[in-house]
Amino acid sequence: MAVSPASTLTTTGSIAHQATVYYDRLSLDNLKKALRFNQLTEPRRLPKQFGLTTQMFRYIPFAANTSAGAEGTIGSGIAPTTEIVSATIVQYFDFVNFSDLYLETVIDDALANVAEEMGYRAGLTVDTLIRTTFDSGSATTSAATIGAALAANDFRKQVQSLRGNDVKPKEGSDFLSLAHPFTLYDLISDNTAGGFIDVTKYTTPNAPRLYEGDELGKLAGVRLGMSTNVGTTGAGATASYWVYVVGKGAVGAVNLGEASIASAERNPQVNILRHGPSASDPAGVIGGSVSYNFKFVSLRLKSTSDKERYRQIKALPTVTS
Repeated sequence: MAVSPASTLTTTGSIAHQATVYYDRLSLDNLKKALRFNQLTEPRRLPKQFGLTTQMFRYIPFAANTSAGAEGTIGSGIAPTTEIVSATIVQYFDFVNFSDLYLETVIDDALANVAEEMGYRAGLTVDTLIRTTFDSGSATTSAATIGAALAANDFRKQVQSLRGNDVKPKEGSDFLSLAHPFTLYDLISDNTAGGFIDVTKYTTPNAPRLYEGDELGKLAGVRLGMSTNVGTTGAGATASYWVYVVGKGAVGAVNLGEASIASAERNPQVNILRHGPSASDPAGVIGGSVSYNFKFVSLRLKSTSDKERYRQIKALPTVTS
């Protein structure tokens, strides 16, 4: 017996009530940069109610005394010299307001989800401000790669350049570095004698990871971290990426009060508020808001008589997006 085709299909126009879309209430992951630059800085705090400007100082080292004293003569005393470095705190804030109707009808927890995105925006702001501070010194701190692409010898050169100017390591006996994955591809692909493959044995597998899962290892006393938020020069096929090799005392990150600034583990504090009727909104049509508000400044800790504490390598990668 022949079977008749179904008379009712998902496309049958007379069925007005059928559900055609299932709305998943969980948001999908999105692509966010790893925020690493705060780990290269010297953290400082400006206490509240002590003004807008923070001032630091250093002593200028004495020169060697190559003149012998005369026997029985007291001689003349010498005076120490100091210099100052200062910066003024700046305020950064943003907010999102939601109508009460939106919050009562939207399918997801909009306040929580947007709070996560606002936290990332705040953290990315801090990371970019610090990176821009590093890049502001590129006229005196930068060099091109030794060869056509980034290689192990570039790190050896920059570390010895820093050591040659008496710059101390950033963490223990190690200098710190950040580089884009595109340029690090060239480094880890270098299998020539003295390349990265030959020196991976110097990496301690159980060493604390300053860069979470994004630390490649250690090369010539430099811990190699990754970030896609590095500075660039040029555009398109000729875009070069800055590689940072940093010692102690390079850039300061000053926060006002006790609020946190961005790091690998956290973003600046985000405020989530649920609103009701108020004098400014008698009907209560603003149902909630998400905001951040932090006060921060980053600065290079050099002055006219002090050496730069970091180096930048301008690398043109062989791999692109």
